[in-house]
Amino acid sequence: MKVLLQGEFDPITSSKIHDSIAEGFRILHDFWVGNHLPEEPLENLVTTIEVFQHRNDFLDTLAQDLDVDSSGMEDTFVGVATNQHLYLMNPSYYAKVYPEGIERQSYAKLVAHELAHLAHEKYVDHVDQDMGPIWFYEGFAVAASTQWIGQDDVLTPSQIESILTHEGRLFYRYFGSLFRVLMTKFTLTELLDMAKNNDFVIQIRDRIQKTYAPWPNGNWIEPRFHGTNKRPMVLVIPGGGYAYASSREGWPVANRFFEEGFHVGVYWYREKIVLEPYLLEEAFRDLGWLEKDPRISGIIVMGFSAGGHFALSMMEAKPTKFLAGILAYPVVSARKPYAHERSIETLLGHLPNPAERKRLSLEEHVSTLLPPLFVWHTMEDSTVPYENSVMLAQSIQKQGAVCELHLYPKGSHGLALADETTPFEGCDPQQYRDQHRHVATWFSLAVSFLWLNLPIEHINFKRGT
Repeated sequence: MKVLLQGEFDPITSSKIHDSIAEGFRILHDFWVGNHLPEEPLENLVTTIEVFQHRNDFLDTLAQDLDVDSSGMEDTFVGVATNQHLYLMNPSYYAKVYPEGIERQSYAKLVAHELAHLAHEKYVDHVDQDMGPIWFYEGFAVAASTQWIGQDDVLTPSQIESILTHEGRLFYRYFGSLFRVLMTKFTLTELLDMAKNNDFVIQIRDRIQKTYAPWPNGNWIEPRFHGTNKRPMVLVIPGGGYAYASSREGWPVANRFFEEGFHVGVYWYREKIVLEPYLLEEAFRDLGWLEKDPRISGIIVMGFSAGGHFALSMMEAKPTKFLAGILAYPVVSARKPYAHERSIETLLGHLPNPAERKRLSLEEHVSTLLPPLFVWHTMEDSTVPYENSVMLAQSIQKQGAVCELHLYPKGSHGLALADETTPFEGCDPQQYRDQHRHVATWFSLAVSFLWLNLPIEHINFKRGT
């Protein structure tokens, strides 16, 4: 591969351009391989890269080599990749016309963006229409180049619809924002293959309509329904120390409740880090979408670890919004020595003061209105001491509310379903199941608790259907 610098570049700038080109290839390669795409399209991607010092030389070369009219090209047109050839304006010009795009390694990401178009074209065997609509292939290039990663826009439903139906080139960051969230719904292979179909946009729109706002790239609720039948939803809130939402405690658990006949959902509440007290405000806004759904007769909330603290916070703040609750090894207290300090600090964004510790010690805020609550914990838990659950159960008993507490003598923190579907990373699934077979009984106990305590009008469906 040849790199031609067209114009007078000082040695430092020349070196930086070569480094950026090498980094651009690395960025694309890591994205491509990391998403399990075949490596063949990356082979012999380009033979020549030309970087221009002067705008007129860039435009004249495009007009001559590509036989295009470059006179009407906008100033923001800074690169084009075609026929194993990449034409680019220089880094300083790019920074001038795309000031909102300047970030760490921004020029390397521009290189990766243009290379991604060539790789995408090879992936679809050079059939242009199979690359999908403009928003899709430009969104793919933004995602592949990691441009603006972590800065995605939270798009409204009307903005999403505008992107899906618009044939022009809107703000590329919007394309990237939409594409990155689609990658959480489909594998990249599925997306690239779906884009070849005439009903591609219909498929995407259908998936969007099954996802509750705010969408995308905010915190969101991902549901699964038993058709249009009206019944309760079990909303699962994974743990993760308020820093992330653990996938082990998400869909594996929700799917088990789905098999029991409940509508289910997983609340991905740490896609965007929202601090206390705004996290609770956001939660009730998102729950409003569930409450409006005619298929949902009521909400049962289940939380693991820090997700248990979040779930209990919701139930204590607005107890009448919930039919029941299930808590697994929950963070309850913010008081030493039983507090899980990292969760409390992450929720606040700083070390807690005494008043904040009191406010976040949920065992102190139980009321008689608390919905029926099923709680389980292992006594060997060295991350979140089991005393959190004991103190909570004692407070509930004093208030005269309903609580069923199960303490298992063996088992570490974070066991999830405690079966072969949720082993810790690196653990053999069958050994994990055999080791924790007794703890795994919590699920059937929790389901029995729900059938015993839910109002009769909410259980007029057959289990498993």
